[in-house]
Amino acid sequence: MGCYTGRRVPPEEEAQALAGSGLVLEGAPEADFLRRYCPLRRVSPQSAPTLLLHGNADTDVPYEQSALMQAAPAEEGVEARVHTVAGGAHAFDKDGDDPSTAAAFDETVEFLGRHLRPAR
Repeated sequence: MGCYTGRRVPPEEEAQALAGSGLVLEGAPEADFLRRYCPLRRVSPQSAPTLLLHGNADTDVPYEQSALMQAAPAEEGVEARVHTVAGGAHAFDKDGDDPSTAAAFDETVEFLGRHLRPAR
């Protein structure tokens, strides 16, 4: 993700804002193409409520990315929550018997139950 720094960043300031994110984008031939797909740039008041499940020991995707992705919908008045799996790695759900996995799935069922309408 890396395209959000806690505030909306105009394209002309993006390179400086990304400097500390570890994402090399500015100057890359695909920068304009990739920028269009940044999920943080695609949030609007019409976006769906968002639940993110993220282990805080994830070494593939920094946990901070979920915190950033939670903030963007909230700025637009859209519900966004992060369920933190304490000590969870990227694939925290491999052990279905782990209580933290069960808690993440319970929250998912509760969240979907509040936001999905029954079929007619």
